[in-house]
Amino acid sequence: MQTSLRLGPGDKILLVFDDIESTPDTRFLVTAFVSFFTAFRKEIDREFLASPIESGLLIRCMILDVEQAPADIKKVFAERTDSPVTVATIDARTEGVRDRIVACRADVQERFQGDMLKATELQFTYATILSAVLEISLGGKIDLDMLRPKIVSLIRKTIQ
Repeated sequence: MQTSLRLGPGDKILLVFDDIESTPDTRFLVTAFVSFFTAFRKEIDREFLASPIESGLLIRCMILDVEQAPADIKKVFAERTDSPVTVATIDARTEGVRDRIVACRADVQERFQGDMLKATELQFTYATILSAVLEISLGGKIDLDMLRPKIVSLIRKTIQ
């Protein structure tokens, strides 16, 4: 399954979520990400991507099951055993394309369940993927300390 949506002023950012493994957990993650970016697109555009973007940008997030991942991704994931999802960077091979690998555990859906009145692993994962998208969109020149309050404010809207 591959799903895409546009972000930013003039819709110049194409965000593609590519479900490499097509397992229930990877499909769940793609659906969750697409739902998040679709539901909060206007807020993301207004709060984070308000300045004009000169040319188009393709951000491809490849979603895979960590069990099927290459050894280097498994190594990154092994270092973060407390997280159900890990985002790793891949060097861009094509001009204008920025790739991210999003690896998830087989128990991702169970770990995302939680209290509807407080943040869960799912909300932390939204913040992680949003930060990765912003880092690429803003050219790697982001101050997370400055953006963190805005990200927290946006993520709080997903809890209720």
